[in-house]
Amino acid sequence: EQVGIVSYGTNSCVSVNYQIVFTRIATFNEWIERGINRMNYKASTTPVTRTTTATIIRPSNVYICNKNNVSCGCGFTNVALTPSRIANGEDAIPYSWSMIVSLRYDCLKNGNLTTHCYGGSILNEHYVLTAAHCVDKINQSSILSQNITIAAGIHNLTEVNQTIRRFDRIFIHSDYTGPVHWFKNDIAILHLSKPLDLDINPRITRTCRPPRMSTQQDAREYPSNGSMLAVIGWGLLNRPFNVKTQVLQQLYIYAV
Repeated sequence: EQVGIVSYGTNSCVSVNYQIVFTRIATFNEWIERGINRMNYKASTTPVTRTTTATIIRPSNVYICNKNNVSCGCGFTNVALTPSRIANGEDAIPYSWSMIVSLRYDCLKNGNLTTHCYGGSILNEHYVLTAAHCVDKINQSSILSQNITIAAGIHNLTEVNQTIRRFDRIFIHSDYTGPVHWFKNDIAILHLSKPLDLDINPRITRTCRPPRMSTQQDAREYPSNGSMLAVIGWGLLNRPFNVKTQVLQQLYIYAV
């Protein structure tokens, strides 16, 4: 079950006291549903203009997921985490986080359209969830011509057998503030120009969203303080030295 989207962090990535701030998905469940419905309604019109991932795990080494009984959240292989990996993280088991995608475009402004820029997660065959700050600088009037893509079904960013999809619309939360007010409402939905083959490719699956909460207060407190979570994504292993990884990483964190 996905409970957050990485918004911003402080301190050093290799510090045990490193703090990461997440967009709390439980508070945006209805917004996500409205966004998907709005995009479906505008499927034949112009693009909608202006919106690594935390997942609940059991506190054990292996998270066994019964693919026959659930419709989301199960990877191609079972998740296995090392409990002591609070800092630095570790390589994930290949294809154990099959709901994670790589968002790619020329974010470094060097002409490379295949650069891994940010992560996202699969809502369904048509939509990907990500942070608003990942896509807020994209020119939405020319999305298709910019060759902006997501890569799904991968463990290593350089592997050959990748499922590549372009996205043609972006829905950014209308109350997203950006860095001026600490990235409030940092959430976005991407519409893919061609659906993913979720029923055919076993290495691609949907993420699970938190259950509906009876009150907004319940949503704001989910997950509860002290919950053990996992963060997944590609990126820097060591911020001071900019050591990057091509292999999907995972690590334990605790909600505070």
